[in-house]
Amino acid sequence: DDSSDDEDTKAAPAKRKLPASKAASTPSKKQKTESSSSDSSSSSDESSDESEDEDEVAKEKARRVEAAAAAAAWTPKKIEAPTLGEQGQKGVPFQRVDGEYWSTQIVDETLRDNSYAATFGEDGVGSKANTVLLKVRGKDFTREKNKKKRSTYLCGAIDLGSNSFKYTD
Repeated sequence: DDSSDDEDTKAAPAKRKLPASKAASTPSKKQKTESSSSDSSSSSDESSDESEDEDEVAKEKARRVEAAAAAAAWTPKKIEAPTLGEQGQKGVPFQRVDGEYWSTQIVDETLRDNSYAATFGEDGVGSKANTVLLKVRGKDFTREKNKKKRSTYLCGAIDLGSNSFKYTD
């Protein structure tokens, strides 16, 4: 009796346990193959299904071992703070455009001063509106602008001269 009991216990651990999803799907495959085909072909299907399942289980186990090793070897990257030398200097305001470079690129000297007085003069159509609108800030600007547009008949003469110039390529 003892020898037969030992053989049974040795045979039991030799069987591999399938994952719950694999174990549940295997009987349904067997049932489908048995119901759709004859008894002789179903036994060959069962053996091929079992070998495929064993291969899948072995692959899954190897993948899990690799994933566990990768997780154990992983270390977080240290985030380095940017240095001020690369990003900018303290006490210097941000400038998107280099003013010194572009001031040397100006072709016509009339473009150096971008103020209203330099462009249209003191007797321009909107000179009075310009002096008032310089002081207006925020949401009141639109209201004041529209008021000055309605009262343009009180302003000076309209200049019909052309202020354009040509760039040289």
